[in-house]
Amino acid sequence: MKTHDLVPYSGVSISTIIPSSKKKTPINNETPSKPQNNSEQKNPSSNNRLWLGLGGLVLLSVLITGSLLLWVQKQSLSQLQATIPQIPDVSSHPQEFSTALKEAQENALSSSKKTILDGIAKLGRLYHANGYQTEAMACWKALSGQDSKNAQWPYFIADLSRLSGDESNMRPMLEAAAELAPDYSPIWLKLGNIYFTEGAFEDAKRCYEKRLELQTGDPYAAVALARIALREEDQEVAKRWLRKATRWSPTLPTAHNLFARLLTAEGDEKGAAKQRWLGTAAGRFREAPDPWIDELTKYCYDIEQLLTLGSIDFQTFHDDYGQGYFERAIELAPQNPEPYEALGRVFLEKKEPQKAREIFEKGIEQPNAPATLYVRLTEAFRLLDRPDEALRTTQIGLESMPNDPDLHIALGTVLDDMGRYDDAIIAFNAAMTDIEHSAKANLSLALVMEHSDQKEKAYDYLYKALELQPNYPQVLAELGALELDAWRLESAEKYISEFYESYQGSIRARELMTQLSVRKAMQAAREGEIADAEKFAKDGLDINPLSPELNSVIGLLYAQQNRFKDAADALEIARQSRPSDMRVLMPLAQVYTHARQYNLARRVLTDGARLLTAEGRTDEAKQLRDALTRLPSN
Repeated sequence: MKTHDLVPYSGVSISTIIPSSKKKTPINNETPSKPQNNSEQKNPSSNNRLWLGLGGLVLLSVLITGSLLLWVQKQSLSQLQATIPQIPDVSSHPQEFSTALKEAQENALSSSKKTILDGIAKLGRLYHANGYQTEAMACWKALSGQDSKNAQWPYFIADLSRLSGDESNMRPMLEAAAELAPDYSPIWLKLGNIYFTEGAFEDAKRCYEKRLELQTGDPYAAVALARIALREEDQEVAKRWLRKATRWSPTLPTAHNLFARLLTAEGDEKGAAKQRWLGTAAGRFREAPDPWIDELTKYCYDIEQLLTLGSIDFQTFHDDYGQGYFERAIELAPQNPEPYEALGRVFLEKKEPQKAREIFEKGIEQPNAPATLYVRLTEAFRLLDRPDEALRTTQIGLESMPNDPDLHIALGTVLDDMGRYDDAIIAFNAAMTDIEHSAKANLSLALVMEHSDQKEKAYDYLYKALELQPNYPQVLAELGALELDAWRLESAEKYISEFYESYQGSIRARELMTQLSVRKAMQAAREGEIADAEKFAKDGLDINPLSPELNSVIGLLYAQQNRFKDAADALEIARQSRPSDMRVLMPLAQVYTHARQYNLARRVLTDGARLLTAEGRTDEAKQLRDALTRLPSN
């Protein structure tokens, strides 16, 4: 029989191994019965031999029991080791992964119980983090049998069940984890989600409330409780939870999107539109933090998985924007150009073009570097205001990839920057290899026409781009901007509104809508339609409440109506963004003067004059000081 076929020793007491004596042996403080005759009197030497014999039996029993326990433990560990999975083929991963697995496997096959358990735990983490679900499950099940008080093992089994789609196994595993670690808040959120899916809303509610008890101000639990309230048709409670969720985390898109649906159902389209925009601006949804699961990523050697994890952090502006994941990918696969491009983009997003340049340059040194790396390096050089090096980068890229349309567009953009418009046109025309790039090239040609003051030709290229790719966002934005500049507001609104409705999260969409509202308000004011002007300004403020232009416009409108308190509030918001703008300072001082708040007027003029002087705008500073002299003394 093989060692691992033995079952653990159990159910055997020491009495089955050492039979008890029939003769009663006196113990301390017990008086023996009176002997019948002298021959039966107690012999001291025989009494000592009796005690020695009993002591030997006790010692023997202890030795036998210890040996049995040791034997049982060894058999148990042997059985445990027999469940350890064989290392699969991991040749598609970096060598470091194979080395880490072998090291953990050696520990798991050692003779020390602690080393064995540590080795199996590391194997489980390595397999789990790198997508080997069967092997990871074997490790977690083995540990659950040996270390049954550790909540992580059933929790990891639940996570693997989720990944494999075995939802029936998730709830009992999470329930087991919750019993072992009731203070670990992610368990309650996940368990609540399962109860919610099963329709057990009261159980779900208790889980979410427990989550909030452990993690005050958690927006995920608040959204979940709002969903339950909606199921119970209690809109007011749902709104309360959603208000809390959006306050606790303004960047959680789920809260805004659910709030938008609720407001739409109530007929509040204006409020719903605002929540939809906030949801879009919040970016990509990310799961709630989960330290136990997140800790597994330290054991990840899968390059694609690292790039995915980094991209999620980058798109959600989380933590270091994915920088750590991309750096680890480069360390594991230094000849793979993809992580270099991803890491360089992080530095571009962080407004660190010099670091981005260094990373992109290392990237193009790797075998089979794609055209996008040259394009990104060109972008970094442009941000560094080094057009000659940007030009040289595109030319080097085109030497090895002469037909790449993105490189031709990058070349044309650099030539446009340098004022070499004819050469830029040639480059953009060379990029027209398919519909997508032809649309992009036509947009770029339109920009060249604008820069060279040929706006009518710019329109032609923009219309052509829109034919090739309807609803092309940048084209809609550019057409809207051109129409705004020409004060053709009806036409501008057509393009800008379409752009805004499709891309509410775009900063440029907000800016264009703001400028449209400003111009509509100004035009209405010039025509004497004050009520319409105020409405247009308020519509814009719903989109961008801190816009200095809109607050200036509506502040002046309020001032014309002698609504000095409202005017001052709006102009103060504008002053926060533009503390040295004469178009804000002088009207604000006048509003305070009309309201007889001379001290506030004096403060505005004094602070403004100081800032203007520091900026070298002495003439404007003098105007404010002159206004100061005309203020009443009290």
